[in-house]
Amino acid sequence: MKQLFCLGLLLFLSSCYTRIEQDPENVNGMRPVYSQDLDIELREAAPVLRQGKIVYAHPYLLVNEKFKGIHIYDNTDPTDPQLIRFLNIPGNIDFSVNGNIIYANSFRDLVTLQLTGFESVNETHRIKDHYEQQSLVANLYPEDYFGYFECVDPEKGNVVGWNLELLNNPKCFR
Repeated sequence: MKQLFCLGLLLFLSSCYTRIEQDPENVNGMRPVYSQDLDIELREAAPVLRQGKIVYAHPYLLVNEKFKGIHIYDNTDPTDPQLIRFLNIPGNIDFSVNGNIIYANSFRDLVTLQLTGFESVNETHRIKDHYEQQSLVANLYPEDYFGYFECVDPEKGNVVGWNLELLNNPKCFR
């Protein structure tokens, strides 16, 4: 009886299996957006799309946007914080603040930035390749996405985002 039950269970489970087509010709998937740009600069305020870490630096709130930079809010009135600037730091995932100095990653580099009243920024130091590639694995595939995508080619630059597009014979799947 146990053998018959196991055989029935096996047949049932095998009927639930759907084969994923290998190397489809045309399929919707994610394509990486590359950038060679490593310029760090203050820009006009922009809405937060992918919120990360939040740091309070009196009287400001600094809100990380993964892989893009830091949104700066004037928090003089905590009941109504005002978005005032965006600090563009390509590839940024994490940062910390000490006085008017921000320590942040820009892809694999560790950068030190001096802010002057959030009107100007000065990159005071950069340690190239400080972080191992494994620490940035999150950007080698689209986050929170499961399906076909174009494999990352490091020769094209740093991945700064992903676009949904029609792909021809994508080789990567997650």
